[in-house]
Amino acid sequence: ESRAYLAGDYNLTFAGMVPADKPAFVMVVTVQKPRTETLSTFVAVPLFSAIAREAVALWQVPNRPAALSTAP
Repeated sequence: ESRAYLAGDYNLTFAGMVPADKPAFVMVVTVQKPRTETLSTFVAVPLFSAIAREAVALWQVPNRPAALSTAP
C-alpha cells in the first residue's frame, strides 16, 4: 500500500471557533474527495457555518455584542 498523494484527490479542511471572541465551540470540518470544488472556501467553510449556526442555537450560546461583529 502506497502512502503517496494521488493526483486529483483532495481533502478540504476548515477549522474555526464560535463565537470568535469567547469560543463555546471549536470545530474542524474535513471533506474527503469533494465532487466538484477543490477549495475549502466553497465546500468546508459553508459546512462549518451551517453546523456552527445550529450548534449555537441548540446550546443557546449568547450573541456577541454588535461592536465586536465584523459583518457588514
